[in-house]
Amino acid sequence: MTDAFDRWIEWTKKPPGQRTGLPSEIHATVRSLPREHRADRQKVNAAVEHRAELDGPEGRRGFTSTTTRMERGGTWAKRNG
Repeated sequence: MTDAFDRWIEWTKKPPGQRTGLPSEIHATVRSLPREHRADRQKVNAAVEHRAELDGPEGRRGFTSTTTRMERGGTWAKRNG
């Protein structure tokens, strides 16, 4: 079975202009890692899994969800608000 790391590496080997097929969630998550961590299978898969946990079963929620959590006084809002 192909994991997020395999999908990332496969995508990076494609020539520019032919880089389709990688979900934006994987791309954004891996690109947010330090360059040296992008070649580490465990770190890539852990980061993508963590992102999926944060996004929850409904997927990406964007600005509205962040606003809602802040309005509810979530932990993040208390630490960073």
